This record gives sequence, C-alpha cells and structure tokens, in this order.
Amino acid sequence: LLSAADVENPQTKIDLDAEIEHSVPVHERQTEVETRVQSEPETRQLDEGPSQAKLKLAKVIEHKFVNPDTFEEAEKILNNNRELLKQGKYVHKYSLDEMELILENPAIRDKYVTRIMDSRFLNNTRTGEVRGGYLGAPLEWKAVLDEHGKPKLDANGKEIHEPARGKLWSAGFDQTERGDKCPEQQAAMAGVNREPNAKTGKFDDQTMILIDREKYRAITGSEFFRPTWENMTDLAMRFAKRIEGTEPERIARIQKVMNERFQKSYAKVFEIAKERGVDIWDVDDRRRLLNELIGDDAKKWQQWNDRFVIHQALGANEYFLGTGYTKNLLAGLEKQAPGIAEIFIVENKLMTIKELEEAGVINTFDVITPVEK
Repeated sequence: LLSAADVENPQTKIDLDAEIEHSVPVHERQTEVETRVQSEPETRQLDEGPSQAKLKLAKVIEHKFVNPDTFEEAEKILNNNRELLKQGKYVHKYSLDEMELILENPAIRDKYVTRIMDSRFLNNTRTGEVRGGYLGAPLEWKAVLDEHGKPKLDANGKEIHEPARGKLWSAGFDQTERGDKCPEQQAAMAGVNREPNAKTGKFDDQTMILIDREKYRAITGSEFFRPTWENMTDLAMRFAKRIEGTEPERIARIQKVMNERFQKSYAKVFEIAKERGVDIWDVDDRRRLLNELIGDDAKKWQQWNDRFVIHQALGANEYFLGTGYTKNLLAGLEKQAPGIAEIFIVENKLMTIKELEEAGVINTFDVITPVEK
C-alpha cells in the first residue's frame, strides 16, 4: 500500500471530493413457473398512506417468494426457468420499492443460498487436493503447527499459514432463481461485468453451489449479513486489521470511507484506471495514478488506502453500494432497477467442498453453461 511518503508533485490534480456522476446501484412460493412471464403488477404507491402501500407491497413480495424444500425441487425450478430464458421470456423479479422493503427486515428467509464461483476453486489451489477447495476466499490466516505445537516452517524458514476463516458473497435462492444456471444471466442480474480471461481469451468455467443455510450454519458457525454500510463497517472493524490505531481512531477512519460519498470518489479512480489501461493492482502503477489524482494531500492518501484495505479484506469493491442489493446490467431495464439482494458470509469454521458435500450441506453444479437462445 501507499503512504504520503510515496507522493510526487503531480502535473494534474482531480478533486476526488467533488460530486461525481457515477451511478453504481451493484444477484415466490409459486409452483407454476410459466405464470411468472405475465406482466407483474405495478407496485409503486403514490396516493395511499405508507402503511397501506407497504401492506400491498408485502403481499406482492410474498406472492413472488420462492423457497424450495429440497435440492431436487430447487433444481427443477432452475430448469423450468432455463426454458423461459431460451424463449426470451425473462421477467425481472423485484422493483426498487419491493427490494427496499425486503431489505428493511434484516432476517434472511431463504432455505438455500446461491454461491457462484470460478470452477478452479473446487480443488485446493495450494495442495491440489481434488474437491479440497473452499466455498469462499480466506478472511483470516493461522500458523500451521507441528506435533509439538510449534509453527511449521517452509524450505525458506518462513512460517506456513493456512486459512482460519473464510468470506463469501452470495444471495438467497429467491433472488437468483430466475437466472437459472446461466453464468451470463446471473452476472447481469448481479451487476457484474463478465469478462474473458486475459490469457486465454475465453471465459473461465463457473460453478453454482446451493447451500442449505441452516445446516451450514450449524456445522460451521458461519455468520450471515446483509452488506449494508453499517454491517460492512462493523466487519471492517473486526477484519481490516491493517487499519491501525485505538478503537475510536479505527472507527473514525473506517466510517470516513465506508459511505456513499467517499464510494463515488473511490469508484472514480477505478474508472479512470480502466479508461487509461492502468493496472490498479500493480503497486507502481497505482502509485503513479494516485500521485496524479490526489497529489500530496496526506489525508486523502490515508483515506484512499484505508478504503483499499477494506476492499482487499472483505471484497467490498468499487461497485459496492452499501444498500444490501446490487445494480443490474440487464438489457431493457430502467437504470434504477435493482439487481439482487446479496448476503455476505463469514465462515468461522472452514470445511472443504468434499466435506460439505458428504455432510449433505451443499449441492454443486460443477460447470454451468450459458443459455442458447
């Protein structure tokens, strides 16, 4: 990461505190899937009191809510929706009003949670163990101990570490079911720009995993959160350890950057980097770009670095909205239409894909394929 000591005198400066036009909003118990293609009722209430309007919205949401009892039932729903996608009959599920009402209640109702990840992570990328990978990415690490309780060392004399906790971004089955097992549709619903591998020029294989939420919680002690500004600020206090200081100092620093206003500035840097072909993950490239954009303002350097630390620790990236839902990239939808309501999971006990499958906790679709229309 960078510090004020890295600053050079820039030729051009951009005021990252300025208001930026950068809208980044960031995946029913109903058995007859065919009925979902019908036009769904307009739910925005303009001439009724808030209580009556919310009651009507709640009824619409309940009518749409899909919560299968078994993995087999969930797969049947996905397969039915695939047929609708093939026919070009996708209907976006929730309006903005409905999504906001859903997220007013922090409780997660879904029996199953959907996780989509690159297929290469099914196997352990460090050891090569088949199906020895994990659902999420490392959140915390711990030293590997020998039989005497002392840290094991590698060939270079350095301590060997392994993941102690994991993190994963997911969504309830109800939010993702209309996208079937189609990686393109799921990405668009979740506001993700799906890009080919820079080396191969092809899209990497992706895997969809359905997680039995209560079974998973019971055996791993995992925690489920809606990724709002408040929740992610609390998680940054726990896990963004590279932001140092007393507790009040850390809270103040994290709150300064975990808000909508600063997020616009943070996202703008990534936007500029992309326009210029700058690799923002390269330390030297990032330093040169930030030198130009924010100059020798030590406060702004610290704030940008703090936000970057949180990005690395939790995965709250430049597209993060803090609302609990993502933007959408679906063709034909109005810009403010929400994507999907996300769930951020902290895995307190890591178990491999194989272990979770054997325990009946997950159902894995190893390679999901696009729908051919």
